[in-house]
Amino acid sequence: LKTCDWSNNYIQYGMRYLLEALNTNKTLREFNISGNGCQGLFPLDLSENTTLKVLNLSENRIDSSELPYLIQLLQFNLDTLIFSRNDIGEIGAQCIAEGLLTSRLVVLNLSYNNIGDVGATAIADTLRLNKSLEELNLRDNMIGDSGATSIAQALILNSSLVVLNLSYNNIGDVGATAISQTLILNSSLEVLNLSDNVINDDGNMALVNA
Repeated sequence: LKTCDWSNNYIQYGMRYLLEALNTNKTLREFNISGNGCQGLFPLDLSENTTLKVLNLSENRIDSSELPYLIQLLQFNLDTLIFSRNDIGEIGAQCIAEGLLTSRLVVLNLSYNNIGDVGATAIADTLRLNKSLEELNLRDNMIGDSGATSIAQALILNSSLVVLNLSYNNIGDVGATAISQTLILNSSLEVLNLSDNVINDDGNMALVNA
């Protein structure tokens, strides 16, 4: 078995035993347990697992006491972590950012997590140093101009990120202008999604002329 999808089954406390078995599994490469409302997912130990590359933990009930374990989660052998709709907030984003400093993760989906400008700035500070992340999804996270500007400044130094999704946020002309200035200097970014923000003529012109 290489791919397993157990999403939307409302498995709760029994998930702990499944995850313990996952640590010694030698064949599974993709595992989706999103939408189960799981409690007690952490601490999650995958230190012995060398085959699992894609893990989807979206739409589970992550307690605030479990947020520090997100740092550990990013140290495993995963390539892709999908962590959408867990409402981790700015504190969770700060934990993720700390984990990214030493992570080999390639794809990270943090959409719909309400991380705000503070969380976006924490992620941005890490992007200045991270050399593995190629795709970052921050869709619908209440990110405004301040957070967008921090991300833009980080991308001047980042040379690995290829895909960035900032759609459905609160980014206006100031943030869009900062991003446009980055596009002139950044040579790695190929896909940028800024749809459904609050960008007006000034921001649009800055992006067009980048």
